[in-house]
Amino acid sequence: MIDNTHFDILNVIETHGTYQPEKPAICCGEITRLWKDFRQNINKVANFFKKMGVHKGDNVALLIGNRPEILELIFGIVKMGACVVPLSGLLTKEQITVLVNNSDAKLFIVDNDLIDLVTSDLSQFKNIDEGKLLLLGGELDCWEKISSEEKDYGFDYNCKPEDNFNIIYSSGTTGVPKGIVQTHRARSHWATSNAIEMSFNSECKSLTTTALYSNGTWLMMLPTLFVGGTLHVMTGFDPKAFVDLVQRERITHTFLVPPQFSAILSLENLEKGIFSSLKTILSAGSPLRLDVKENILTSMSENLFELYGFSEGFATMLKPHDQRKKFGSVGTPVLGFEIKIIDEKGNECSPNVAGEIAGYGAGTRIEQVVLLPILGPDAFSALTVAGKYSHNFLAFAFMIGLVMSFFCWVTHNIPSKLDIEWLKQGGGLFSDDAHPPARKFNAGQKIIFWAVMLGGLSISLSGWALLFPFETKMMAKTFGILNMVGFNLSTDLTPLQEQQLQTIWHGIVGLVLIIIIIAHIYIGSLGMQGAFDAMNSGEVDRNWAKEHHGLWVEEEDQKAKDTGKDGIKQPAE
Repeated sequence: MIDNTHFDILNVIETHGTYQPEKPAICCGEITRLWKDFRQNINKVANFFKKMGVHKGDNVALLIGNRPEILELIFGIVKMGACVVPLSGLLTKEQITVLVNNSDAKLFIVDNDLIDLVTSDLSQFKNIDEGKLLLLGGELDCWEKISSEEKDYGFDYNCKPEDNFNIIYSSGTTGVPKGIVQTHRARSHWATSNAIEMSFNSECKSLTTTALYSNGTWLMMLPTLFVGGTLHVMTGFDPKAFVDLVQRERITHTFLVPPQFSAILSLENLEKGIFSSLKTILSAGSPLRLDVKENILTSMSENLFELYGFSEGFATMLKPHDQRKKFGSVGTPVLGFEIKIIDEKGNECSPNVAGEIAGYGAGTRIEQVVLLPILGPDAFSALTVAGKYSHNFLAFAFMIGLVMSFFCWVTHNIPSKLDIEWLKQGGGLFSDDAHPPARKFNAGQKIIFWAVMLGGLSISLSGWALLFPFETKMMAKTFGILNMVGFNLSTDLTPLQEQQLQTIWHGIVGLVLIIIIIAHIYIGSLGMQGAFDAMNSGEVDRNWAKEHHGLWVEEEDQKAKDTGKDGIKQPAE
């Protein structure tokens, strides 16, 4: 599962704002937010609402149109530990009142242009009084107060993967809209999974055409911000404006719902070359009619992705290479998501038997299944966070120890002809009389030494790349070297692809080193008589040394003879 490695979207945004400050992050109409400004505004929002008395775990409702401030409010509110509740401007006044109360929101921020959708009788709200209703825009614009926060004032972010990120309300097609809670882990999964599936990278220019409160819009917004690309936001959809924007800005990724496709395809003089910059066109929300799909592939682009899912998460994706082969299919499970086809009793259906799709992903992990119920959420969170930080900081102690061990022992571990003979005899396993001759370190110990040194170097480099993901391109460079000797590996890797490969390699090398070290511990304790005592005291007796390292004994005796000092310790009587 991809969420076995947790990438936190807030920390990633902080990194982008620090290391690519002058790059555009958000473009909306005439407004452009550079990454440094986007980062600063998020921190300002977090500090502002903390001062207002918003606490970690509180819910904050938003009723705002498409403008950069809504993104800064969303991430700022989440960064200070609260949960954001974005609401649709298509709801009625009564529906908005019901949902604000249902979410138990402690604060309500409303776009001044949408204030008519909010009841003037604040007593109808459970928690919202005059001081808890803030306007964005107009004479009472709260953004002016938020902007007055100190420019470089950061925020101490301490949210856990299991904390609530947002509440998204369903469309209400089967009744009253239902509030669906999504955690930080789930949203990070949306970011990483979609970024990998649809090839987002730091050079991408994505375009959102739907409302930013919409769950579907996040399919485009989250991966773009995660990889450090540029997100273009339309304040309202217009097919001609969409085409012009794609051409002018060379948009690489976009998300459209089926009616928007139909509106675009109805334009006159539509040529496929207009959309040549688009690497990904994502469709979701409802199925595409087959004739519309054929028209998209013919007139717009072959790079069509179709997502099938639900408000709780997404399930399957039909990718471009399968469009012609599986024209009416909903695709295969997305990365990190598992599905089953079940019958009315909840049992898994046999092949070719119709049933209901059931799935899970993002946040379902074995340690959560086993340990979470035993420890409870607080202890589990504390344990996992402590383990993460312990691993990260102890890694540097490991690297230092590796360097020290190398310089202390490398001269004794240089391979020689004696090692070949030692290996031929299997270290004495195939001889009843004596062990093969060896100096201070025999061939077996040298193998352990170099395995730890080289494996330790490899795991250190991959660990460094995981700690600093945007500064390293180790896998791409490694693949380039391998290609020089006959391999044919891609070197055009996105940061996320680098991370995935580094994670796999880090895990493999770590597992191999664990096996080697466990084997060494066994040999040094139970597998060889006298070895454990030698490790405990730091000395060996003469008879043991002559048996296992005879040449070393001769060298030490000669040194003792030349210097007048004692040689290897005599056995105790």
